[in-house]
Amino acid sequence: MQSTYSFLSKFITLLVAGAALSAAIMMVVLNLLRPGELIMYVVTLAPLVLPLSYLLFWQRREKQQPAESPRILAFWQGLISYCLAFNISSFGWKKVFGLQFRPVPLSIADMPMSEQPGEWLMWHFFGYSHTFGMLVAGAQIIGSFLLLFRQTRLLGVLILLPVMLNILFINYFYNLGIGPFYQSLVLSAGLVYLLLADYGYLSEIFLRSRNALPVISLGSQKFKNLARAFVMVLAFGYILLFYQRSKGYSESELHGIYNVTSLRVNQKPVNLAGTLQDSVLNRVYFDDGNVCILQYNNHKRRLFGRYEYNPAQHSLKSIFDLKSVGPGDYRPREKADTLQAILKHFPDSNSYTIAGLMGSDSLQLVLQKVR
Repeated sequence: MQSTYSFLSKFITLLVAGAALSAAIMMVVLNLLRPGELIMYVVTLAPLVLPLSYLLFWQRREKQQPAESPRILAFWQGLISYCLAFNISSFGWKKVFGLQFRPVPLSIADMPMSEQPGEWLMWHFFGYSHTFGMLVAGAQIIGSFLLLFRQTRLLGVLILLPVMLNILFINYFYNLGIGPFYQSLVLSAGLVYLLLADYGYLSEIFLRSRNALPVISLGSQKFKNLARAFVMVLAFGYILLFYQRSKGYSESELHGIYNVTSLRVNQKPVNLAGTLQDSVLNRVYFDDGNVCILQYNNHKRRLFGRYEYNPAQHSLKSIFDLKSVGPGDYRPREKADTLQAILKHFPDSNSYTIAGLMGSDSLQLVLQKVR
């Protein structure tokens, strides 16, 4: 067993231990006391700095009694494991008791999705499935319990690290704030530290161990490498082909959301301020994949079609053969309607006029682009 360690390895160990301790204390203080900002800084930084003051003592003790250094390292690694187990399992129990991964407040849920910040979109997504939340909670609680035993510590790390890295990326890319990001960063770093502490053992398993089954020979190693490359190129190639054949890879100049500001059907003006019981066309979507959606009052009344637009002739053709039966869910109509029209663009007001036929009815409308 190694009895001496480099200054850098000691520094990293104590830094991770201090960060893990500060994250655990931060969670307790925030949840129970909710202190002011200054006190929060002290609570966070003090545990982070204090273990580093032990560094010089460890250096001197190792020179005097080298056999004591592994015991010191074991103590700090144990402290890291216990702090991580406490913190991560606390997040797991939060989910069990409905303090995380719960439905968003009604006032937020009632807002249009496009107006909600990334934080609430994330909570809305994770709060949708209670079962999923319990699975994540179970992984956090069980993995944390395994961290408390030397024999199962590595297994606990392997369970928790993918979960915590995922949470770390969510906290960062969905802008959940410095507090959650700091917590997930510290917990992920602590797990990575414990993982690397068993690097020698892991390298034996993943890099040097050999399968007991016989090796399949394909004639030569070069041909086998070509077969491996072919698998990866084939996966990329067929997805690229699918991408190019998909109509969703490009957007026409019409792409956007439009409010209907004026509407005439068979030369007769339509009152756009009709009641919700009236089927009044009030919004048009030119969406990805050359999709055109006509909305009548709300999202529950929509017609779905694909359009062809000729910018040179300003002509538009769309066949509406589907109708909405739920959010984003469409079913075939008994009879499809075809819209054939001429568009005129007014760049100053970012609006369009459309004049043409919808089935057997003449249609004239003015569209104002919203976004």
